[in-house]
Amino acid sequence: MAAGCVCVVSGLPRSGTSLAMGLLQAGGMPVFSDEIRQADLDNPNGYFEYAGTRSLQSDNAWVHDSVGKAVKVISPLLRYLPSDLQYRIVFMRRNVREISLSQEQMLRRRGQPVGKNSGQIEEIMRAHIDQVETWLSEQRNMSVCYMDYKWVVGNSVAASRKLVKFAQLQGDPAEMAEVVNKSLYRQKVTGGE
Repeated sequence: MAAGCVCVVSGLPRSGTSLAMGLLQAGGMPVFSDEIRQADLDNPNGYFEYAGTRSLQSDNAWVHDSVGKAVKVISPLLRYLPSDLQYRIVFMRRNVREISLSQEQMLRRRGQPVGKNSGQIEEIMRAHIDQVETWLSEQRNMSVCYMDYKWVVGNSVAASRKLVKFAQLQGDPAEMAEVVNKSLYRQKVTGGE
């Protein structure tokens, strides 16, 4: 990857960001993670998170320590990344109904209440993604590689090749593709958004 550049994996929660982090790691990119959040039934291969990301709005100095590495930053927090760095952003897209179903399943598994108005939540998610993608297109210090979760799962070697090229990895796409476990694609919706 280019010197002085941070590889950011982003998207909404449950959009496949952990999968993208796993692919980058398999391709030889170091990940910036504190491993505080352990693997569980919802993410058996791990979350690849750094706890400091949650307070990015008030403290983003740590991002400079992630240069040359991959760090996961959910889409609502992208605008708080330091403007003096260069970024390659792998942005995971996923059908918002699938995201909503996956989030509901995770909440149920943890014994937490599930909201009743999923349609309204999905509309908010769509509007948010539109806003973020517009904002990203205006950032001079960010190049973006959009990856569709369903496509990555079904075309793992091609997806790995795309990541190798975009993030300038040394990894073998066929070996990277072994990270993808199709059985973990559990919340599927057929048809469009």
